[in-house]
Amino acid sequence: MNSPTSNSIPGLLALAQQGDLQAREQLAQWMLENVNRLVGSVMRQGKSALGHSSLTSEVLVKLVRGETIDRAPSASYLMAAISLATREILIDSYRRYARWKQGFAEGVPADCPWFKKIDESPFDMLELHDALARLEQIDSRKAAVVTLRYFCDLSLNETAEKLGVSKSTVEADWRLARAWLFEQLVQTGNE
Repeated sequence: MNSPTSNSIPGLLALAQQGDLQAREQLAQWMLENVNRLVGSVMRQGKSALGHSSLTSEVLVKLVRGETIDRAPSASYLMAAISLATREILIDSYRRYARWKQGFAEGVPADCPWFKKIDESPFDMLELHDALARLEQIDSRKAAVVTLRYFCDLSLNETAEKLGVSKSTVEADWRLARAWLFEQLVQTGNE
């Protein structure tokens, strides 16, 4: 079976939402390929304490439990859902790491490069996640751009392709979202 293209996703979504099992299977294949690409990028950047297959499985389970295909209006919605699920799992991993550092958890791989990078960051990862959740309510595309760029380490071109927008739109969203998040994180840090 050939994998569907982003252009064929709206038609497949309509069919899947009407109960077409073949369309649902093709969408699932497309989502798996995209989850694998994003997880591969996360793994290359050392941003996960989980293994590739564990992170992929957790993302897919989160998407299935959230009935993502049934609610999705477009390919960009699916990509945003995939990136959000990935971010949430990475944040959960960070929460386990934070509990481990405080002596409340066991079995966390403390040598994960991402945890070391986070420890050196001037901002708390959970505050960033909360700020991104607020940004999601204001402008979901900007939140998706940040998630794909920061958590999944995609380039501007890759992010534009995944969200179905132009590179200049991603550049503008990235610039505005970073400024907004910085302001939010500074305010949170001053409270």
